[in-house]
Amino acid sequence: MKRLLLLIMLLCVNVYAQAQEKDKIKIKKKPTEVDFLPHINGVYDGEIAVEKICFGDGIKNNLGYQVFSFQITYVKEGTTVTEYIRSNQIPDTVCAQLQFFNLNQRIFITAIKALDHSGRLITLEPFSLIPIKEDE
Repeated sequence: MKRLLLLIMLLCVNVYAQAQEKDKIKIKKKPTEVDFLPHINGVYDGEIAVEKICFGDGIKNNLGYQVFSFQITYVKEGTTVTEYIRSNQIPDTVCAQLQFFNLNQRIFITAIKALDHSGRLITLEPFSLIPIKEDE
């Protein structure tokens, strides 16, 4: 009798658990236009602390595409310089230039190449930032 009662209880619990699982709905978020846009530490345009440009996670987008190259254009001692970078990170040499010569001056990040989750080559939208010294 105890076994029968235990079996009935287990069966009821199992049926209840399965019914609860059916009530759960998984919603797959459809990517929005913003998800495709590249950014550095969540900044898509405008002012950003130069420390975040140099020591952050590099160029990313919200879909997790792997950025592997880009061009950066900035002014160095009155001359416009464009450098081709094979990484998602701004190199230390460029960071030094930004810290000494380009505070409060717009820099342009263009020709951003990335791989999507299928391995397809994608060119992301260009963007611009203004490196600033962050107040401590």
